Amino acid sequence: DFDQIERLKPRLANPDFYDKTKPFYDQLSSTIADRFNCPSSYYHFLGYETIYFLGSMLHQYGKYFQNGFLKEGKVDGQLMMGFEYGLKKDNQVVPIVTLKGYRLIPVDE
Repeated sequence: DFDQIERLKPRLANPDFYDKTKPFYDQLSSTIADRFNCPSSYYHFLGYETIYFLGSMLHQYGKYFQNGFLKEGKVDGQLMMGFEYGLKKDNQVVPIVTLKGYRLIPVDE
């Protein structure tokens, strides 16, 4: 049961994790429900985070925004843990979570 798992204090890699406790979560979720007349899903949040990240990189570095990946390092996300590409072609941020109070929460880095 969950109590046994919580006592073990597991650390889980969860690349699909987004933080439902952030204030922006409720705002974005209600905006999605109002605009598209459907409940929000992981893909809505992933799409929002990706477009927000790429848009801010375009705004900051222009058409060669990918060169900014090296300069920026880790960029925090609005709901997810963030992005960090560097020389890689894949996001290097993989959230580590644990179970507390029947919820997944991020482990402090």
